[in-house]
Amino acid sequence: MYTIKRSIIIDARLDKVFDFVSNPNHLPEVWPNFIEVGNLTRSKVNGGYDYDWVYEMKDTQLKGRAETIEFEQYHRLAVQGIKETESRCIWKLEPHGGKGTRLIFELKYEPAESPTEKKSMEQMEAENLQQVEEMLENLKQRVEQEVVYSAA
Repeated sequence: MYTIKRSIIIDARLDKVFDFVSNPNHLPEVWPNFIEVGNLTRSKVNGGYDYDWVYEMKDTQLKGRAETIEFEQYHRLAVQGIKETESRCIWKLEPHGGKGTRLIFELKYEPAESPTEKKSMEQMEAENLQQVEEMLENLKQRVEQEVVYSAA
């Protein structure tokens, strides 16, 4: 299983960051190649959502379903991919300074791999890393911008 783990400091209160990341409708706004989210239903796990998703990679659309498997309000959210690809996204939040938040994001995934696809697997891993880093930067900008507008 491949793992990508990155963190970022966001100049916004922990509750604002958590409210943003726990709403799957925001994923296409901040995550490159995340095309759409649909069929949202309340998760059996308190507060979370289960949803269908479409993601584009190398001119191929991947489709799946995600289920919230952990939901600790304002601290931790974990979502498990249950169709097409085996994956898990984990969002951990910690207070940082007076009003900031440290967001730790971990993506674990198991791509289908054959020995002849080794090079493309390495490319996919590099692309996924770049996507995660871009997503975190986009998320930071989006949440910080929302905080500025709500304060005005």
